[in-house]
Amino acid sequence: MLKNLLHFELKYHFKQVTFMVAFILFAGLGILITKGNFGGSELHQNSPYVISYITCFLSLFAIFVSTLFCANVVLRDTTYAMDGLIFTTSIERLPYFLVRLLGLLIAVFLILCAGVLGIYMGTQSVNPDQLGPFKISYFLHPLLVFGLPNIVFCCSVIFSVALLTRNMRAVYMTGVSLFILYFLGSILGNSPIMASSDKSTQGSQLLPYLLDPFGITSLLIETRSWPVTVRNSRLFPLEGAFLANRIGWMTLAILLLVLSYRYYRFRLPAAGKMRKQKNAVGPTTIIPYQSVATHPNGWAYQWATFRAQFKLEVASVFKHIPFLVMLALWIFLYAIELKENVLHGPYGIRFNAFTGAIVEEFVSIRPALLLLIFYAGELISRERSANMQGLVFSTPVRNTSLWAAKCATLAVLIAVLISANICIGIGLQFFTGFPQVDIPAYLSLYFYSGVPLLLFAILIVFIQTVVPNKYLGMLLSLTAVGLIIFSRRLGITHPLLRYAMLPELQYSPMNGFGHAAATVRWYLLYWAACAGVLSLLAAALWKGSSHTTFWQRLKTMGRQWQLPGKLLMAVCLLTWIGSGIYINSQLPAVNTGRTNGTGKNWKVAYEQKYKSQSQVSQPYIVAVKTEVDLYPAAGRYTVKGSYRLRNESAQPISTLWLGVDPDVTSIQFAIPQARLTTADEGFKQYFYTLATPLQPGMETTIQFSMEVKRSPFAPFNSEHSVVSNGSYIELEKYVPFLGYNDRFETGDAALRKAQGLPPMAASTSADTSYHRIDFETVVSTVPDQQVVTAGTLQKTWQTNGRSYFHYKTEQPIAFMFALSSARYAVQKEQHRGIELSVYYVPGEANNLPTLLQAMKDALDYGQANFGPYPLRQLTLAAIPHYPGAATAYPGVVFSAEKINFMSNLSDTSRFNHTYALTAHEVAHQWWANALAPLDAPGRAVLTESLAKYTEYMVTQRRYGQQYLRSLLQADNNLYFAFRNMTGEPELPLLQANQPYLYYQKGGLSLYAIQEMLGEDRMNQSLQRLINKHGFPHSKATTTDLLTELGTGATADQSKRMDDLFKQVITYDNRLRVVRCDTLPDGRFKLQLQVSIGKTNEAGAKPQALTPDEVFTLAVYDSPSDRWTRHTAPAYQEQHRFTRAITDLTIVVNKKPAVAVIDPYGYWLDADQSNNAEVVK
Repeated sequence: MLKNLLHFELKYHFKQVTFMVAFILFAGLGILITKGNFGGSELHQNSPYVISYITCFLSLFAIFVSTLFCANVVLRDTTYAMDGLIFTTSIERLPYFLVRLLGLLIAVFLILCAGVLGIYMGTQSVNPDQLGPFKISYFLHPLLVFGLPNIVFCCSVIFSVALLTRNMRAVYMTGVSLFILYFLGSILGNSPIMASSDKSTQGSQLLPYLLDPFGITSLLIETRSWPVTVRNSRLFPLEGAFLANRIGWMTLAILLLVLSYRYYRFRLPAAGKMRKQKNAVGPTTIIPYQSVATHPNGWAYQWATFRAQFKLEVASVFKHIPFLVMLALWIFLYAIELKENVLHGPYGIRFNAFTGAIVEEFVSIRPALLLLIFYAGELISRERSANMQGLVFSTPVRNTSLWAAKCATLAVLIAVLISANICIGIGLQFFTGFPQVDIPAYLSLYFYSGVPLLLFAILIVFIQTVVPNKYLGMLLSLTAVGLIIFSRRLGITHPLLRYAMLPELQYSPMNGFGHAAATVRWYLLYWAACAGVLSLLAAALWKGSSHTTFWQRLKTMGRQWQLPGKLLMAVCLLTWIGSGIYINSQLPAVNTGRTNGTGKNWKVAYEQKYKSQSQVSQPYIVAVKTEVDLYPAAGRYTVKGSYRLRNESAQPISTLWLGVDPDVTSIQFAIPQARLTTADEGFKQYFYTLATPLQPGMETTIQFSMEVKRSPFAPFNSEHSVVSNGSYIELEKYVPFLGYNDRFETGDAALRKAQGLPPMAASTSADTSYHRIDFETVVSTVPDQQVVTAGTLQKTWQTNGRSYFHYKTEQPIAFMFALSSARYAVQKEQHRGIELSVYYVPGEANNLPTLLQAMKDALDYGQANFGPYPLRQLTLAAIPHYPGAATAYPGVVFSAEKINFMSNLSDTSRFNHTYALTAHEVAHQWWANALAPLDAPGRAVLTESLAKYTEYMVTQRRYGQQYLRSLLQADNNLYFAFRNMTGEPELPLLQANQPYLYYQKGGLSLYAIQEMLGEDRMNQSLQRLINKHGFPHSKATTTDLLTELGTGATADQSKRMDDLFKQVITYDNRLRVVRCDTLPDGRFKLQLQVSIGKTNEAGAKPQALTPDEVFTLAVYDSPSDRWTRHTAPAYQEQHRFTRAITDLTIVVNKKPAVAVIDPYGYWLDADQSNNAEVVK
């Protein structure tokens, strides 16, 4: 009997339209998702890592499939009132329970199998260079260890709720709640899946593993240290924390099923006492009949019917326990997410709860789309579900009123969710003691967040109106919404093709949504007109008409519109087309051709046309004078300037090749005794023939005039932004240049290969000379703003309603002269003959003492150890907190307001990253300005790695080595978190080409060398490097750095430096406390076992090496949770380890609490948690 019942159940599942469509959609999704980038060209698209990654996310989407199948099939007896009949048959409770459960599990699992089949089909069209060997285990293993347990968990939870409540809305809310709870667990566990997760603190904590029922966190954390070769071949092992995760969640799923079976009643629910009381017969009240005159064609009647229907719809949504439960979960989720994302940042930085940061976090609330999909389905089919459609649709109420009531109810739902978020935000501000509430900013959420959601709601209603099946409508709505959200990854990049998707909105306290507000309004007008068309179509095709099939409704659609409807349709179409034409006309004018598909083509074409001329000699710029006029309200600026050029080659130059960035709107040149011979406006390249060739050593002058209009429709560039307050322009990138500009080349390896371009390879420039400039500028802006740029401020004045600022450099600088303009307040101090200035936003002065102290300490350390600071002033200026932390220019540091001015430094026990970041940027006055690297492989090591080293040492000098420990360990974690994201083999530090190498690894390696050599000797080596290779000598390379560090080093020290710079060495160090004994004299004898694992990953395959290393061993007399920056080890000595496992015995004077190897964490070790052990 069980076999027959299961066969019937599966047959019923397979006959459902939702099953067939879901099967096709998952297969298609599997095909499409293989086109994404999962880690670079070296990572095989059919590798076990990629397949496991995709399978995990497909199983996450299976939540919705489980929800729909459970509501459609498992609850069918209740839906069609057939449960009473079923309960009178010979079917018993256990077979019924098992059949319904197994049918659901098998159906959903087959859908996931369709997705995996799609992955296989998708890899068949991938470039063969990105494929590895085909192995069936690569597909089956993820399906069994990730997919099947995830399906069992999802189905068990949803099935249990469906069985116990027999309520469809409870099933929907369970599906949404699972999704919410998953992200809640990911946030609480600092899962790498969250974009806002702090990778600097991700190690081997057990919490992320346990809180993720889908195993995605386990996959991402465990594989973060896997090199590409391992990811391409190794199946993810079912062991350790991942095995515990699988067992734990499977056990929970089984427990839920047992409990649901235990409390499930295999009979109709009994009528409650209250219902009996309501149905009790009482005295009858006689109400005399009175006729009521109705006018069903008037506006008053339509308004009355809308209000009545709207009240019913609102009550059906909000007066139910499932919605209240969901709302409570929503508030809980966003309260946690807000706390984690707004108050916490990278490196564990804490921020104040500024309204702007909260508003930016709440602009996009994608989970609301799930609620809209489920509630739209329920609202549209509400009359049919209650079997009331005949009564309702026999009344003279118009389809428009029914449609409007249901859409208005969804609008109320959106408003409720946004209101809840606003309350959460205000509550967080008061809770954290930062009650600076900006009510207008909060109210803007109803526009920037609410209107796009309403547009999506209209699209969802349209889809579910056209589709006759409720569950199929939900599934197709979910598919449509998903395709729209991920359309950019699928290659759909044109903004007019991505329904209701707006430009990324970033809120800055300096500028609000200013730079994007106008653009958003135009896009909302465009999509609102489109939604108006969909609304009129939905109302005309409403299922309440006498015709039931779609085609019949389509044939009579025109008769549903009266004259006002037809006029409204015409207005919507004209608005849609007109606004679309306007927006599209703006896009080509501002699309510089360097973003997304068209941009790559522009770069390819530039390289193909001009790369062959890259060696043509051109004069060098030796002096720059500019007059810059900023017009923040208009988003534009003009530059009038002149260059003094010098021929530093050995040959005469007869042609000047000038170019300008495509972002420049217009450019004119004035070159005496020169003739324009070629003007390539497509690439803004201009060739002038000199009447008299410029002889070696001779100079000439050119003038230029340019205008830049930063249209709001242009892709926002935080390095080239002209906004109402907080303009920031890295001007050296946009003024004219001479010769070929390799900055315009594309770095996309796949595109280069497809277009026949050779792979990009770092080469060593033959020009080892510095080319500095004298710089002078006058910048004008609006009267209430101040300007900061390179050079010394000579004077300021106001005339004709504008403010002018005259800057001039005291000595030659590199070709670097960014500027900012904002409504600044200024604080100045004198420090040892140097004027320190901080330009900040009024109201953001809390961190000024820290910023100034860091500037002083970094200047003192640099002058004492590397050489004199050459200028008389050092300025730090705030810029809007768009992506980035800070940027250093000669004598100027431009610092992002959020990370440096808005961070919360009240907890002095936490690491002060504002101090460290400021010290890092000041260090660039030596490492980029005093010493500039040769354009050669590893050049960033001489700027960023040395600045990172200086950051460490300045911080250590101020706060101590124990305090620095958390930063060193965070950089170690970041190195392992980022190293495999590129999917490219890691190069040795000597040739570093990735940020994680020249920031994290470079800084840690130099700090390790400092620990080997000693601080004084290390800094003497760096000072020699500046003396030999700083301006005006020849530029340095990483080989020069290694040579100076190796001067006077022992053979052992040289070997370790070679390991750090020339190899890719990682460690797996472990320490175990064997026993601790008290000696007669009161001291303590510790027996330790230390394991040293050393691996060289420089080759195609990781190679285990025999260790011959010196590591620091420390013993503390207090537990780690009580360590402060003043804590000192009771024992700290260096030990040499020449074996994989070493037994040690040490004697300490104080009772030991913790023993640790590499106590400060600067040696690269993927798991530093096992470096220490508590002494028991």
